[in-house]
Amino acid sequence: MNQINNREAKKFILSNDNILLLDVRTEEEFNEGHIEGAVLIPADKLPFRYEEILDYEDKPILVYCQTGGRSPMATNFLEENGFSDIYHMYEGFARWK
Repeated sequence: MNQINNREAKKFILSNDNILLLDVRTEEEFNEGHIEGAVLIPADKLPFRYEEILDYEDKPILVYCQTGGRSPMATNFLEENGFSDIYHMYEGFARWK
């Protein structure tokens, strides 16, 4: 897993056409605002729904939550299940703007 801050994440998103932006917050948090193009799979649902993103097993995935607390668990789960190009936005969406 690669740790990146929000500034690095913005550059990374712009330079990668085939990136998955994975928001692991709650549906309520997501509806209040999210990174454009992000896919919502709440962290507690990821073990049951990760098949939805198997196309990204070898492609870049940027994982984020609200403050950086839930996303490490999600990135660890993805790594344990064969995903290989994972980036953790450790500052979280709260500091996105």
